[in-house]
Amino acid sequence: MKDRYIPLAVKANIVLIAVLTLGLGAVTFFYYTEVNQTITSSVQESLQNQSKILYSAIQNFMLPGEAPLAVRFFKDIQEINPLYNVHLYRSNGIPAFSDNTTIEEVNRRIQKNRFSPRTAQLFQPSPSAPPVALEAVKSRPARDVFEQREREGRFQVFIYKPLINLPKCTLCHGSDHTIRGIAEISTDITASIEKQQDALIKAGVLFLGALVLLSISLGRFLHRQILRPIQEIGTVCSMVTRGDFQARTTIHQNDEIGELGKTVNTMVKGLYERFKLSKYVSASTIQSLSEDTSTKKIVATVLFSDIRGFTAFSEKTSPEQVVRLLNRILSLQTDLIHSFQGDVDKYVGDEIVAVFLGEKAPLNACRAALEIQRAIAGEAQEFRGLGVGIGITQGELIMGMIGSEKRADFTVIGDTVNTASRFCSAARQGQTIISEPVFQSLPSSARVDGPFQLKVKGKQESQRVYILKEVPYETPS
Repeated sequence: MKDRYIPLAVKANIVLIAVLTLGLGAVTFFYYTEVNQTITSSVQESLQNQSKILYSAIQNFMLPGEAPLAVRFFKDIQEINPLYNVHLYRSNGIPAFSDNTTIEEVNRRIQKNRFSPRTAQLFQPSPSAPPVALEAVKSRPARDVFEQREREGRFQVFIYKPLINLPKCTLCHGSDHTIRGIAEISTDITASIEKQQDALIKAGVLFLGALVLLSISLGRFLHRQILRPIQEIGTVCSMVTRGDFQARTTIHQNDEIGELGKTVNTMVKGLYERFKLSKYVSASTIQSLSEDTSTKKIVATVLFSDIRGFTAFSEKTSPEQVVRLLNRILSLQTDLIHSFQGDVDKYVGDEIVAVFLGEKAPLNACRAALEIQRAIAGEAQEFRGLGVGIGITQGELIMGMIGSEKRADFTVIGDTVNTASRFCSAARQGQTIISEPVFQSLPSSARVDGPFQLKVKGKQESQRVYILKEVPYETPS
């Protein structure tokens, strides 16, 4: 399955938004948590300090047995601040001052009626202590217990502080217990909670605003400084792959991206120079640059072509006309050689050396030769009566990088190359001489003259050759 293409700009925006969301979200969460903890700690600390003050007040009221003053004091506190409440409970959770049980027990302990029973109007009509309050009594050692409750949209914080049965209290309350009561102090923190919620909303709005602003700012920066230059570099590379070597980047940044743009421009210039240079080297040389360049022995068909009468023509013609006509004839031959899967190995003056590989190499070389002869004959007037002689042979030859470290050609050498050159020299204008191995590779329908015995330089024995006339026609690929 082909991977889905996702533009770099989309990836960068996704990463940017994710990072900003996590970063700013973490900051916002930390801020909210810290504010919440600060408010909660502040409330608890305030209640803790207030509970100590009330604890001392309760002791002062209770030591002389002035319970009505304590009840009045609690009511005064609630009247001054309706959001603030104080309740007292006995150690078993029953509300203090709800009956005469404590008075009767104290009178019994001191064995006299020191305290008179209270009337019903003094009793506090309040429910028993909640289960969480009893934790202040049950825990060892006794400790303060905090609780936060929500009811009908209101938030309250409670502190349950155990009242210790001090030695000075044992005369009236006995010494058989450590805790003699529980003080419940509560305050309404709805306003603080609402402030927290407002702060959270404001922080959320600021978070979203900062996220949008930073995303736009950083997105524009990334697009301008990174994404757009990279897209420009990609466009230049795409144009180069299509053969347009005039494309250049216009990046003027003093950073890594700017250096990359300069490097790409330098690379394109170098590629263009190499592209222009490729016109002056064979395809096998270019291929060798990306493949194995080691010297090797191969079997190939070699075609030599030489213009007849060119020397005499050049002596009586201007240099400009000589070069124009020479290039015209060489271009015609080169195109036909390539159309039959041949490779022009080199140009030597007005001579072409071509190499054909593969099973059909002899047949392709012969077809290319016949097409060259027909094409030049058809343009005899334009070519001022010039023609070519061609020699073709097949055999082993050496292919490799020939030359020095500073200048070398990936070319072919060997006896097969020399023999093809000798056949070309012996061929008259319009003739194509082929060797015995080439003739044996042609189909039986091929027409030739011969065989003939040809004495060539460098060979002790005469060579069996043929003059090519016709081979089965096939459209060049």
